[in-house]
Amino acid sequence: MKILVFNCPRGVTGEGIIKAILDAGLSSKRKFKPRIREKIDRALKLLKTVPLSKSETKTATDQVTKIVSSIENFGIQKCFVRNLAIGRRGRPETLKLLLGFTVERIPVNQEIVTPAGAVILATLCEKETSIPSMTLERVGHGGNEIRVSIGETAAPYRKERILLLETNIDDMSPQGFELLYQRLFKAGALDVWVQSILMKKMRPAFKLSVLLNHKDQERIAEVVFKETPSLGVRFLEIDRFALPRKSIRIMTRFGPIRMKIGFLNSKHTVASPEYEDLKKISEKKDLPFQQVYRECLSDWAKKRVTLKH
Repeated sequence: MKILVFNCPRGVTGEGIIKAILDAGLSSKRKFKPRIREKIDRALKLLKTVPLSKSETKTATDQVTKIVSSIENFGIQKCFVRNLAIGRRGRPETLKLLLGFTVERIPVNQEIVTPAGAVILATLCEKETSIPSMTLERVGHGGNEIRVSIGETAAPYRKERILLLETNIDDMSPQGFELLYQRLFKAGALDVWVQSILMKKMRPAFKLSVLLNHKDQERIAEVVFKETPSLGVRFLEIDRFALPRKSIRIMTRFGPIRMKIGFLNSKHTVASPEYEDLKKISEKKDLPFQQVYRECLSDWAKKRVTLKH
């Protein structure tokens, strides 16, 4: 997994990040794939929460757009931040963007965290403090202000610290869970499941569980509050090991399908066809789902495929 680490002992600004990523060799070309456009829109929405002048807004918008596009197009899968410093001055709205991050106040009587810099961290970075070891590939400096380090995680699998959201629900129709699942995954959930439980006085209920990254905590909680009658949710920090993976498109006897490939020590270990693609083939050709699943895996195993990364 390719990761990027922001080191910010003197604060963080949009201009500083741009200098650092360009110094590290990341392209400044703007390619707006749907996934990247979504992240840019999310970042610009955060930027609007900070009162700025017209010229400041234009500059910050340009910086945020350029940074998100460059990092995402380079294939960075996760970003982290360490040694994040704030000064004695700063707009409250800017500092609110850093809620959940570990910060250090230094005796500098000026604004060293700009809105654009805070928006980038809030949009792209994990709030966890444990950073995986990596094989260093690129380093970039943005003056004395910021340094970025880019590389591949060193372990054959990646260790991640993620969050588990849980809440007990005893007054909701099970039919509502279908839409809840869809909206949780759209908000960034890694996995979602529901279990039947018994609460006090033997009331039947459901326990909703959601795996998520730290940066999606507020957004996931908002979906739960909107879509369920829950009055509160709880979060647990957990560690997980995950294999590096790639999503590729392969050619099978039914046509092209998407497939997730897991790797251990750089060797392909797990192959999983995309469910939605198999479902479409099964419906279109009126074939049993399990037959489509087995034959697509057989085509992959026999290497009768065309890989398109």
